[in-house]
Amino acid sequence: MPYRNLDEFLIRLEQDGELIHRENLSQSDSLPHTNALWIEDENTHFPVVLNIFGTHKRMAWALGLDELETLNVRLSKLLDLKLPNGIGGMMSRAGELFTLFRSIDIARGKTQHAPVQQHHETDAPDATIFPYRTITMAQVISKKSDGSQFMFLSDVEIVDAKTLRLPHHDGVLVDLPVAVVIGGDPSAMWCGFAPLPAAVDPYLLAGWLRGKPVPMANALTQPLRLPADAEIIIEGIISAQETDGMMALTVTAISHRDGAVFPVMCMDEDSAETIWIYKAVERLFMPLLKIVLDEVVDMNLLTEFGLYNLVLVSMNKQHEGQAQKVIHGIWGMGKLALARCVIVVDADVDVQDMSAVVQTLVQVDFRRDMMMSYGLVHHPHQRHALGSKMGIDATRKPDRQQTQPNAPIDPQHISALIEQNWRLVHTVLVVHGDASIAQAIIKTIWGAMPTLHIAIVSDTHDLDDHTALLRHILSNFDAQRTKINDSGAMALW
Repeated sequence: MPYRNLDEFLIRLEQDGELIHRENLSQSDSLPHTNALWIEDENTHFPVVLNIFGTHKRMAWALGLDELETLNVRLSKLLDLKLPNGIGGMMSRAGELFTLFRSIDIARGKTQHAPVQQHHETDAPDATIFPYRTITMAQVISKKSDGSQFMFLSDVEIVDAKTLRLPHHDGVLVDLPVAVVIGGDPSAMWCGFAPLPAAVDPYLLAGWLRGKPVPMANALTQPLRLPADAEIIIEGIISAQETDGMMALTVTAISHRDGAVFPVMCMDEDSAETIWIYKAVERLFMPLLKIVLDEVVDMNLLTEFGLYNLVLVSMNKQHEGQAQKVIHGIWGMGKLALARCVIVVDADVDVQDMSAVVQTLVQVDFRRDMMMSYGLVHHPHQRHALGSKMGIDATRKPDRQQTQPNAPIDPQHISALIEQNWRLVHTVLVVHGDASIAQAIIKTIWGAMPTLHIAIVSDTHDLDDHTALLRHILSNFDAQRTKINDSGAMALW
C-alpha cells in the first residue's frame, strides 16, 4: 500500500512491532540492530527515527510491497517487449500503461496544500534547531541552467543557523536555488538511490511505486517545486564553491509539517540499511539489465563486502567468451560501472548463496578465466575514483580438463613454511605480512603448494573476520600487486 508520508509508514511499523520507542538518544546504543527506533528526547525539537529500512521486510513495506522481488516482477511485466495475445491481453497492457502514465504525471501531483509548510520561518530561519549536525541522505533539489529541476541524495552538514555545507554536485552552481528535503513518503526517500538516467526525475519512479504522483508544491522563497508531504524542508541559495570540494548554502527558509520527525539513515557500507536499500536497487535493476544482456538470469550486489565491490551474476551460457561479454556489459551500465569485481557463474548456481558461488571458483584457472581492467570504481570520498577491476569467468568449461580438488592441507605444513599468522578462508590462504615480504611469502608457499591462492594483508586485520577481510581485499587489490602462477593460482598483496 502507498503511504502519504513518513508518519503513515511509522504507524505501520509500530502496529507490527517493528518500531521501538526510547526517551533519549543515549538509549539507542543498547538496541538490537533489527529494530527501527523512535527517540523522543526532551532536549530536541524533533523526534528522531533510525533504521527504518534496516530489514528486508521494512524495506519492502517502505515501497508498498510484501517482497522486494516484486520490484523485479512488476518492472519485468511492464518492460515485456512481446506483443500480448488477443484483445483481452492488449486491453490489459493498455490499462497497465495508462496507470503508469497517470502515476508518473507530476503535473497531476501539483497541490496548493503543502503539509510540510504548516510551520515555516522565512525571516530568521535557524538550522541549529535540528537534533544532529548532519542530515543524512537528504533529497537535494536544485535547478539546471535551462530551468528544469533535478534531485540527488547527499549528506548535508549544518554549520550554523544560516549556513549548510554539502559535497559539490555536477550542475549545482553559485547563486542557484537549492532545497534540502528531509523525509516524506518512504518511496520518495528511497528513489534517489536508483541508477536512473540523468534526464529521469527520481520522483517519477516514486510515483510509479506509489501508483500515484508525488504531490509537489511551490517553495516559500525559491523558484522550486518540492514534495508537499516531506517532514522538513530547508530552502536556500548556493553562496560559495569551496576549495575542499564542498558547497556552502545560505538558508532562506525552514518549514516542517505538524508533528514532524527527523529521520537518520546509517549508510555505512556494512550497515543493515545500506544492504537492504541496495538490495531493492538490485531487484529493480534486474529487468533493465536483462533487456541489454538477455542471457543474464540473476544478480547479487553484495554490499556487505563494500558498496559495488562485488557483483555476482548468473547466466545462460551458450558459447565460450559469453561470460566476458557479460562482464564488459556490467562495467558499461550506469552505477554498475563502479563494480570492482564481477564473477559470472552458470544459470543453475544461486548467486544469492555466496557459498554456492565460492564452490565454482575451485574450477577457475586464473590464467585464462580472469581479466583485469582499470577504470571507475566506488570510493566513499571521491566522486570519480579510478582503480583496478577484476572479472572472473566461473562458468563450467566442458572442453577443459577439470581441475582436481586440492588435497587436504596440513596446518603444520604451512606453519613450517612461514612464521607469519595465517588462516585458510575458503580456498584462499590469508597471511599477515606487508609489501616488503610479500614476494618471499608467495615464493615459499607456491614452492610447496603451487595450486593455493594467497592473499597477504597487514597485521591490523583480524584473520577471523572473513567479511572484513574480503571487503579489504576487494577494495584494495591492484593489478600491479597481483601474480598468477603456472598452475593458475593467484596471489594478491
